[in-house]
Amino acid sequence: MLLEQAYSFQTVNQSVNAIKLYYQGYLKREFELQDVIRPKTGRQLPKVWNKEEMRKILKTSDYYKEFKPKEYLFEGQFGGKYSATSAGNVLSKAIEKSGVPKRGGLHSLRHSFVTHLLESGTDLRYIQELLGHNSSKTTEIYTHVSNKYLQQIKSPLDDINI
Repeated sequence: MLLEQAYSFQTVNQSVNAIKLYYQGYLKREFELQDVIRPKTGRQLPKVWNKEEMRKILKTSDYYKEFKPKEYLFEGQFGGKYSATSAGNVLSKAIEKSGVPKRGGLHSLRHSFVTHLLESGTDLRYIQELLGHNSSKTTEIYTHVSNKYLQQIKSPLDDINI
């Protein structure tokens, strides 16, 4: 049924949860879920801004004039990091002012930064360390976001005169 109707994974899971709530919450009856197969959600690649979009966002930020962070991208007036909510608000305002399409929030900013590091040739192990990832598998998702290196792959057959 899932494939026939082309429902998304999220739609199917939301429907199952709605039925479960109806039975348990309103009818006060148990709902047997062992026969219901929940699909696994597809893993989406991070959304990133290109370097020009990043330049526009940072340039239009109210904090761009003071943009020499000592430790954090968005630092408070007296140093130290902003709360996630405050940093997100600063970023949202900068995105809106810049006219760049919104692709997400702080995590998209992080994904963009890492993707640009990778495209600039930074070793994946260094990126892993910067991000604080324990597993290299977590960091490897960025190799799927960046296709710059795919375009530069040269076939060994190109060097053979046939």
